[in-house]
Amino acid sequence: MVRLHEDGLPATQGEWVAEVQDWFAKTSPGREIPDESTIRRRLTPIWRALRETP
Repeated sequence: MVRLHEDGLPATQGEWVAEVQDWFAKTSPGREIPDESTIRRRLTPIWRALRETP
């Protein structure tokens, strides 16, 4: 959320998913990363709401 506040939305949802995967890779113990579909399912409602906001 800090990244979104400071830098705005990425150009595509795919870029945002990749950023979240990178974040998990850097911060998760044991380097466990949720699969892309799980991340996308969680981000999609946020992405849509933020894209619709003027």
